[in-house]
Amino acid sequence: MQRIREQLADWRAAIGCAKALPGVDPARVAIWSFSSSAGHVFRVAARAPGLAAAIAQTPYADGLAASRSAARYQKPAAMLRFAGLGIADAVGALAGRPPRLVPLSGDPGAVALLTTPDGRDGGRALDPDGRYPEWRQEVAARSALRLSFYRPGRYAARVRCPLLVLVCDQDQSVLAGPAVRAAGRAPRAELVRMPGGHYEPFLGGHERAVEAELSFLRRHLLGEPATSRAPATLESAGRPA
Repeated sequence: MQRIREQLADWRAAIGCAKALPGVDPARVAIWSFSSSAGHVFRVAARAPGLAAAIAQTPYADGLAASRSAARYQKPAAMLRFAGLGIADAVGALAGRPPRLVPLSGDPGAVALLTTPDGRDGGRALDPDGRYPEWRQEVAARSALRLSFYRPGRYAARVRCPLLVLVCDQDQSVLAGPAVRAAGRAPRAELVRMPGGHYEPFLGGHERAVEAELSFLRRHLLGEPATSRAPATLESAGRPA
């Protein structure tokens, strides 16, 4: 279970590797990610000069805000059990013990990372046919403590490449508001808003999300003009450069 700084190091290594691949134009490398990893996009893009573009899809921009919202969908006793497990897991990590795993999502009252209504759509969105039964949808309990204080949206103002932030207005897991505000701080950001919860870009809104993201990449990587078709609500979000 990697720490945040190790995940960021992996991002930087992956970008460096991509730029060095045969046949790849290093001036046309873009990054994309979703949910908590999309929060990393703000930090990575802020510190990776030479990126052509970056896409953050329903990003985890503000851990404090997301944690306060998630508490509304959890029972107090379960919150206390989770906190105790997370602290024990963090202490165990100092002694080199393996992580204590908890489910990624569950019903209110379960000891799980997410008990938000849309958080339980993960399996339906990402593995609808059950093709990957070995996929363990679990996380280390200690990671929740770190994520609660993680606020990567603060780095958006330092992102100099074109940045697309796609949010779902009914997102109960990471919230749309912090991501919208982060997009507003980025000089060259574009904001796409669509209805639905956290996993909507993989569900009924999949085609609209893909079209918005591909249109963005075509414009900034291939220099193609913007299309007249509007797959979602597109706003110019960033500050003037």
